[in-house]
Amino acid sequence: MRNIFAVDSSVIVKWFKKGEEHEAEALRLQHAILSLNLTPLTSELASLEVTRALLKVGYETRKVEEAYKTLSEMYSLGFLTTTPLSTLKDAAKA
Repeated sequence: MRNIFAVDSSVIVKWFKKGEEHEAEALRLQHAILSLNLTPLTSELASLEVTRALLKVGYETRKVEEAYKTLSEMYSLGFLTTTPLSTLKDAAKA
């Protein structure tokens, strides 16, 4: 059985923006997700939060669009699962 857990947008940003603190850990997490070893739940706003964060730090528009496309593909292929914020709020207490 795969482990189910919540992934914050600040972690997902590190998949795209190089040189971030804890980048290596975030990339290992991404690898575990793509290897189907983990089942991540993200906020229903995660794609918006990631794209806004990348734009805010001056990330190239083309690269932001690529990041958004990558996330959309990860959702459609089942690598990421979106969940309502109310669900994550309750899970965060545990």
